[in-house]
Amino acid sequence: ESGVPYVILRPNTIYGPGERQGITELIKLVRKSYVVPMVGSGRAMLQPIHVSDVCKAVLASANPSIKNDIFEIGGPDTLTFKQLIELIAKELGVKRITVPIPVSLLVAGSWFYNRLAHQPWNKDKLLNLTKDKSMNITRMRNEFGIQPIGVKEGIKELVKIT
Repeated sequence: ESGVPYVILRPNTIYGPGERQGITELIKLVRKSYVVPMVGSGRAMLQPIHVSDVCKAVLASANPSIKNDIFEIGGPDTLTFKQLIELIAKELGVKRITVPIPVSLLVAGSWFYNRLAHQPWNKDKLLNLTKDKSMNITRMRNEFGIQPIGVKEGIKELVKIT
């Protein structure tokens, strides 16, 4: 061990102003497309955290009394990927059809996508989209004093600027 003090922050899905991928891209897709594809069943749990709450956690972690620790940081709401799509559609005032795409098909198709779009999508990235990402944020709230922004409020803001 180096003896250098550390604090590790493990954020969930980060979203908000300035984000160019992830939820921002999903908002654009829901806005433009009547059919929204989902990786797998769409039941993977997310706990999105607003970028402003991530900034608060970074500042709070600089406190000298907090060292050699690991914190999970996430938003206050847990929802499925399908529920996130439905929340975005509701905020946009549109109805959308969600279509589950089998992961095995996406893994096979990622080879072609990588060649066309020049963006690396590999099996690990795709499988990560099907994993449960819910977490316990009690320590973040108690030790950092953060009361995170709810996903409905955050999505409402992001829809206005996207």
